[in-house]
Amino acid sequence: MRERVSKYRLGAFLFFALVGLILGAMSFFLPSGLFKIMLLVVLSCIILVHLMQKGIFYLITLAIFFSMTLPKAGFEFNDIPFTIGNVLLAASFVLWVIKLTKEHVMTGLIRLKKTVIDKPFMLYVVMALISVFISLYFNANPYNIIFEAIIFLGYAFVFYLIVNNIKDEKQIRLVFLLLTASAFLVSIYGIMQYFIDPKKISIPFLTYPADHPSLYLFLDRNRRIFSTFVNPNLLGNYLVMFMFIPLGIFLNEKRDSRYIYLILFAITMYCLFLTGSRGALIGFIAGMFVLFLTDGFNIKRVFKYLFVVLVLVSLALIISPRIIEFNTNTFSDFSMGVRVQNYKRIFETIEEYPFGMGLGTSSGIDYLSEIQIIEVGPGMIWQTGVHSLYGSIIIKMGIFGLLFFLWIMRKVYSSFFAGLEPLERREGRFSFLRGCLIGAIAGLSANLIHSFMEFAWVFPHLAEDFWILVGCIVALSNIIIKESSKSGRNKKRGHLIDK
Repeated sequence: MRERVSKYRLGAFLFFALVGLILGAMSFFLPSGLFKIMLLVVLSCIILVHLMQKGIFYLITLAIFFSMTLPKAGFEFNDIPFTIGNVLLAASFVLWVIKLTKEHVMTGLIRLKKTVIDKPFMLYVVMALISVFISLYFNANPYNIIFEAIIFLGYAFVFYLIVNNIKDEKQIRLVFLLLTASAFLVSIYGIMQYFIDPKKISIPFLTYPADHPSLYLFLDRNRRIFSTFVNPNLLGNYLVMFMFIPLGIFLNEKRDSRYIYLILFAITMYCLFLTGSRGALIGFIAGMFVLFLTDGFNIKRVFKYLFVVLVLVSLALIISPRIIEFNTNTFSDFSMGVRVQNYKRIFETIEEYPFGMGLGTSSGIDYLSEIQIIEVGPGMIWQTGVHSLYGSIIIKMGIFGLLFFLWIMRKVYSSFFAGLEPLERREGRFSFLRGCLIGAIAGLSANLIHSFMEFAWVFPHLAEDFWILVGCIVALSNIIIKESSKSGRNKKRGHLIDK
């Protein structure tokens, strides 16, 4: 044991000595501002190594908050964006790897949690790696290959970061409260965009600048809000993922404070309507249906849900006339026609390219058909693409890539039902967890339905948010099973002692 400890100390000394040498060399080449930021991040990581488990958890929560609430926050270096969320996420990964290395040196073991998605995930990874080589055949841009490898593959490992580092009830409660708070803040800023001149509320380095093209394309032309995201449809995709969590808590909690969660849901619902995203609204309906089924389908609850929805929609109709005009006048507009045509083209490509065209073919559909371009404003054009997550996976990773992705989703749902079973008749502290679990699975379902009509991962942080949600569902299910089994054993012990 002492030998292992001494080896660990020697390894730690050599590691930090190497970090010091690298930073010293970089100080001669990097701008002083960027070097100071990197030095601060490294020093923070070194401090957090000593805190280790708690440090990793708090870094993950900060990464989640910035990635979901302020995805634009950060800076660019040589046209490469460095967002706060991604920097914190990378730091979390580094700390986690150091922790695993430390445990391996001390015990000879690498402790990774087995999860329900391990098998399909490994096959998905293999298919993604194969698609990288396929992309070389189509002469894909190397930058695009790296970019899409991060989107389709890199962010998927966020799932394992969450499942292995969020381990108890207190931590998962904090994470779900953070998810709810993030959706609330994003919604508030989006609503402010509708009623206040966006140029007055634009915050440098945190939100999109006052001269960003999205302000003209969406707010000036159609009054469609996008909050801290670049596009109303992307904002809608984000909202349907997380807006059901407060509603699930409201419907399962017994305390009077549950009405706060109803208000939070009402605000996010109103913001969703202001996006003018019809695909997101369809996803919302699907999410409500899943909520009906998983929370217990009885007539009282159905009327309770419907009453809440009708009140919110009616309020939105009264306050937001320009959004109504947009949706009614453009129900059969250009964007819907493009989506239908793209699906036709996707089906045509399956026979010719069953293994896909590779990651990096960001406009893979354009190899097979003419690119449609429409002018949307002064000096701005819109190039159509694959408006579907599933279509994008087929184009890039083939039929098998899509099948492995769907297999992962099936396993996530099986994990959800395993976690829901012990909560059927639970009350007290378990009611909050039950609401979180049901709200999360409703949000995932809504997102998967919306993904038929939108490829939201083109905005990379939404790929990260997707795997964050998946990780939270599986982590919460595992914690529920563990806590409920503990509770059952304690009750049994108490029964024997009483006798």
